[in-house]
Amino acid sequence: MNYKYGVCSGLLGEQRTRWMPYQEKRDLEGRLKIASKIRGLDGVEVGYPGDFQSPGALKSLLEKYELEVAAVNLKVRGPSFMYKGSFSSPEKQAVDTAIKWGKEALDAAADCGCGVVTTCPLNDGFDYPFEVEYGTAWDGMVSGISSVASHRSDINLAIEYKLSDPRTRSLVSNVGEALLLARQTEKSNVGVNLDFGHCLIARENPAMSVAMAVREKRLFHVHLNDNDRVADIDLATGTIHYWETLEFLWYLKEYGYQGWLVTDVYPKENDVAEVFSRTIELQKRYLALTEKIDDVDFSSVLRERNVMNTWKKMAEVLA
Repeated sequence: MNYKYGVCSGLLGEQRTRWMPYQEKRDLEGRLKIASKIRGLDGVEVGYPGDFQSPGALKSLLEKYELEVAAVNLKVRGPSFMYKGSFSSPEKQAVDTAIKWGKEALDAAADCGCGVVTTCPLNDGFDYPFEVEYGTAWDGMVSGISSVASHRSDINLAIEYKLSDPRTRSLVSNVGEALLLARQTEKSNVGVNLDFGHCLIARENPAMSVAMAVREKRLFHVHLNDNDRVADIDLATGTIHYWETLEFLWYLKEYGYQGWLVTDVYPKENDVAEVFSRTIELQKRYLALTEKIDDVDFSSVLRERNVMNTWKKMAEVLA
């Protein structure tokens, strides 16, 4: 499978943790200039509304640096009126704004020749028991996402779930909840963005998350990274979870995923272009290993459920 490789544009400028800032502040051109130096990169996942302050300028810069748009990332957080969430907020201004931005993001994606809008509703959730009325909040999320998706059916809306952060618990925290949300919208263009690291901190097996999303015909987008299963620290692909990464990429190929592979890695104090160049190189090496696995009818091997035989054959093909 010949994938296209992308990077989230927001990771190419200043980043902050609770304790320290990393990298210098860079405007849109500064970030896209760095993107153009990343080896093996085909495009960027751009943020809405932030990267679209001047749509004409964005288009010109994408052409200048020969970059495609992998996806438009809808950011439904930031303003103080979204402190209680976006689509699930009890505040009318927050809900109305989230829906408005969502519809605009779909239009922006179509204008960029891109078929996917992603969104990670990070601030929709709760910190304490008895903080929210869960059913009402969930209904608001379903209604809001459905309203956005109804705006145009030619663009997919991919929900990126996450267990926690900044909330103690996100409203959409795992693959099951994300797929239930998508199904309850009754819109075929609502699906999931599988972030490998978010699968890990949700205690999922990422490859099984692929299988579940595929069965619902709702696997629309993929973010690649790694972490320690405790915090979403966005490390380079496959640097900790070797086997899980290999299995994840093999299942993507096995199930015919044809979307982008977007790197969502936190470069911290390191050279940004080099971090992403090396990470894409790692991804390609893992994919090359999946080709070796295909030298054996591995699907049949797995269906036997003889794990010792499975690992015997794995040792043979990866030797």
